[in-house]
Amino acid sequence: MADYYIDISAIGIEYQAYAAAPAWGAGAADKPLPQDGTGKAGPGHAAAVAIAEIKINALPADSNTLTIAGAVLTAKTAAAAKNQWTIGASVSACATNLVALLNTFGTGTAQCDAAVSSSVSPLLLALPYFAYARVKPGATDTVQIATRFAGSDLNHAINSFIAISSASWATPPTITQFAGGADGPFAYLMTTATVFGKTAGTYGAWIAASGAGTDPGANDVRHVRTRRSGADLSLTYAATTGTWAWRQGAFLYDNGTVWAGDNGKLGVTIQNTNTGSNAMRFTGTASGRTVHASRGYRNLDLTLTASGGANSSVSLLYPGAGGQFGFVRCGLLEGSNNIGSIFAVDESGAQFSVNDFNGSFVELQTVSRILWRYASASCSTRLTLNGLRVEVVGATATLTAIASFVNTTAAAGYSVQWIGGSISPKASNSYTCTNPFSVNVANQTSEFEIQGVVGVTDPSVGFTATAGPAKFTWSQTEGQNRGYRHEAIGFVCDWKGGSGFPHCGALTLQGDPWSHRVTWGAVSGLSASVSPMRTSIMHRSAAAVRTLTLQLYVPDTDTIYTDELELEVSYMSAADGWKVESVGGARGLQLAGSGRTALAASAKTWTPNGVPGHSAKKLEVTTAFPVMQNSEMLVRWSLCASRTPALLFYVSPEVEIA
Repeated sequence: MADYYIDISAIGIEYQAYAAAPAWGAGAADKPLPQDGTGKAGPGHAAAVAIAEIKINALPADSNTLTIAGAVLTAKTAAAAKNQWTIGASVSACATNLVALLNTFGTGTAQCDAAVSSSVSPLLLALPYFAYARVKPGATDTVQIATRFAGSDLNHAINSFIAISSASWATPPTITQFAGGADGPFAYLMTTATVFGKTAGTYGAWIAASGAGTDPGANDVRHVRTRRSGADLSLTYAATTGTWAWRQGAFLYDNGTVWAGDNGKLGVTIQNTNTGSNAMRFTGTASGRTVHASRGYRNLDLTLTASGGANSSVSLLYPGAGGQFGFVRCGLLEGSNNIGSIFAVDESGAQFSVNDFNGSFVELQTVSRILWRYASASCSTRLTLNGLRVEVVGATATLTAIASFVNTTAAAGYSVQWIGGSISPKASNSYTCTNPFSVNVANQTSEFEIQGVVGVTDPSVGFTATAGPAKFTWSQTEGQNRGYRHEAIGFVCDWKGGSGFPHCGALTLQGDPWSHRVTWGAVSGLSASVSPMRTSIMHRSAAAVRTLTLQLYVPDTDTIYTDELELEVSYMSAADGWKVESVGGARGLQLAGSGRTALAASAKTWTPNGVPGHSAKKLEVTTAFPVMQNSEMLVRWSLCASRTPALLFYVSPEVEIA
């Protein structure tokens, strides 16, 4: 792993703004300021360009050549094509004509489009965009060439690919190879104007290979300076489609750790104004990885907006098969006039295997947008949103889903986790979000988890598949929307705050009575079982045989048999080690049709809480051995049969021990 540095505020201070003819002092020993750097130095850098000289001792003959950093130029009696210069009648004329060629990009006569070596410019810049030449002050026979970039690896002593050489000259020129270059940071993330021959939005460390030096790789880190002189970026374009490919690697937005005292926020705004149907998209590299992370909180704020016509999407990320993408502790803001329907991640085709938005902030305008869309052609993905905060500026109704998961196949399993965070209007909490995820109910293989996200009130999926490990869990232990739901193929187990369910004595931390509501549905297979609840009990008493009791509240119109449920206890015996024992679950009896035993009645008193027509039942297991003192007992109860139509009953969350 290598470290690189980006400082867009360097332009106008250590660097000069790009111009075809850079400012260059009148003295022969003067150097122009760099227009960009190779990214290899950050704080305290002394960035400098490299300088070379070609002293013409005698006129070349027709078709003699010069090679500069891999670009081949040809001397001609009369230039008639690109990459040729006219020799002229004198050495001074020859030098003047060579300078004109070096500084003029094009494909016409006496114009230059020869690219320098990829070992010098990974972006393969044409020579006029890589360097600038002049006749040396006080020496009309000598051409001085300065790189436009600062970097020590533009010195010939370090990088032989930048060499200047002549071929076939009767009297070769005297060549002083490039030297004097010193490292400095990259100066561009994403250009807002044409530089180095690249139009706005096509050059910079975010989206393009390095103009000079070594190109950072997928394992390298770019440290981005976020605040010095108030420098932010704003790019407006009107093309039908704006598509950029993120460069691989990590972009780490500094909070003053690298650039001492420069703890701030870098704002980047990109806007599309095309009036037709269009899309704005950043794409990823297939099987690649890109991460944008703030060292602090929101050291980067990225504002995207499509304000013209029928914009289909504004995408921070569009497909890049099997890749990884992170946007961590950064801000993603919707512009006030955005009309794009999909906003953050639009993966309608092959999708990224990992999306990480942990600790980030998203600001939307008047409605909830679909921030993450995983469509029918997608593959398996892990999406983590832990600590994510979502605010809607002008919400006027209940907030809708911000993530959509369409696929149902086993090959498209989603692992989605949102632990901690919030979703709310910006001004108040008057509007909430029932469910931030829109999930295809036929999904078979995915896991969704929402825990401790303020503003989420009562999410659910309603899986219709009868097989597979699909699972949805939600938990909110504090606040006005306290509740819990564990939803899987075959059952739903939930609880809502406010004492709304029947109960039999169990209390929440706030002192409210509570219980689990279980919706028991179709379970695939004759011998399959699903487990709505697992818990542990600390056994601190003296060693003794113990009886564990699960209390249930069952409709009088239905009968639950012991072979349809299983209560299992795992414990440490005081005598001879770990034991696992259970009752119920004799699944074969379900097929026999006789010899079945109904759940026993319980003397436990339930408070109906508006749910009449139910009776107390129980399921008990007694250990065969004394349970060791100060040990942990693990308890599981399972549904071991299929119920169609679904059966709804209530279970105490506390397993009693006697």
